[in-house]
Amino acid sequence: MSSTFSALHIPLFDGLTPEGRAALFSVSEQRTCRDGDAIISEGEEGDALFILVSGVVQVEKATLDRRQEALVSLREGECFGELTLVDRQPRSATVRALGHTGVCAFHRDALDRVFAQNPEIHYIVLGNLVKIMAGRLRRVDENLIQSIYDSVIVVDRNLRITEWNRVSSRWSIVAQDVPTEQLIGRDLFDLLPHLQERFRERIEEVMTLGEPVRFQVEYEEEGSGRVYIDTVVAPYKRGDQIVGAVIANRDVTDVKSLEHQLIQSEKLAMAGQMAADIGHELNNYLSIISGHAEILGANPDIQALPRVVKSAEVINEQVLKIERFTASLMDFSAQTTQKQPADLGDLIVKLVNFIHPQHRYRNVKFVLCLKDQIPYVEIDGGQVQQILLNLYANAADAGADRVTTMTALRKAEGKVVVTVADNGPGMSPGVLAKVFETGFTTKRTGHGFGLSICKRIMDNHSGGIAVQSEAEKGTTFTLTFPARH
Repeated sequence: MSSTFSALHIPLFDGLTPEGRAALFSVSEQRTCRDGDAIISEGEEGDALFILVSGVVQVEKATLDRRQEALVSLREGECFGELTLVDRQPRSATVRALGHTGVCAFHRDALDRVFAQNPEIHYIVLGNLVKIMAGRLRRVDENLIQSIYDSVIVVDRNLRITEWNRVSSRWSIVAQDVPTEQLIGRDLFDLLPHLQERFRERIEEVMTLGEPVRFQVEYEEEGSGRVYIDTVVAPYKRGDQIVGAVIANRDVTDVKSLEHQLIQSEKLAMAGQMAADIGHELNNYLSIISGHAEILGANPDIQALPRVVKSAEVINEQVLKIERFTASLMDFSAQTTQKQPADLGDLIVKLVNFIHPQHRYRNVKFVLCLKDQIPYVEIDGGQVQQILLNLYANAADAGADRVTTMTALRKAEGKVVVTVADNGPGMSPGVLAKVFETGFTTKRTGHGFGLSICKRIMDNHSGGIAVQSEAEKGTTFTLTFPARH
């Protein structure tokens, strides 16, 4: 088999004699894989390393929301699956064939026998493995830094661009079809004149003082509205000399928008609570006024005075009108709902990423199990976020340290379902029966409006909210939305 791959450059085998390569290939197993086949899977036990002899493979990693994120592609001669032979831990990633692919599998036991008989082969392969892993770690480190930002720009001391790395298209300050090489050598502010006032002084300050700075820039972009950019500027050095600056930019417009929606939702909830409190108190006084007016009208002495009787009737009529007004104050269903198509999974991920760093959730682990290919739903995003925020806050306040959010499609019913389950103390049957009642609360400083608002919002969305709970076992809320056709 070694002659078959004699022309193939295999970095893992660099420095081996033809006899050494032959000894290793003699214990290998050749496999062919079809497009999309998982050659190794994340989390499984590993007992072999692989060398790619034909085709291309893709290394994938599961994200927080269970989606597969492509990390890197490997080509002929490269190896994968080697870490499990070093640390004997489960596979840390999935490797998938892209098209028709051929690999050679080298099982741990077989390699151990060859290494035991040929220590010099073992020494060379280990040295090559260290070099390969170091190179990959360096690339991962670079990619990790770059992935935090949408663009990384390097300028010289005259503010001319020497490097421009566009990591994503989220911040489209320069048309995406403009090749990077056309940007090199250009004055930074010839390309970004609208940012000159905000950027120039900071960049020059960094190149003078040698200390990095972080700041946020906002500006109006035609056709897109307000744009918010998080920027880090650091000195770019050669040895001890500052020769320019590195400018890393990240578009945080979505985060700002979410923050604004949450603030508006909180304001809406607070206004609703105040309105309900005012309405409740007014009703108490109105009941007293109405009662006295009725007693007054029923008094025989008063009945002999037609004008006084008429005045008592007018008082009752006006009290009824005010009672209808106070009822509308306490009716949260009157709040405006502005629906538009939305991806619930995306909404959930953004909300969790936004609230997780907050002090309130410092002891809470959020687990997201979001199904792919869930249909869009017609919702008011801010109001649905208000529901989820209320459920997450209740779980955290109750002492839960794990909150799991799942999405599912009930195709036969045409429903999209979101469940929020916590491992908190749960609720007794008595509390469970009243949980959606306006004014009912178990919190010492609570108002008892949160879940009643959630129910009214779900009613406005032609959906539903249900709860299951058991003392000492946790609570699960289920939200159902009509799927968009």
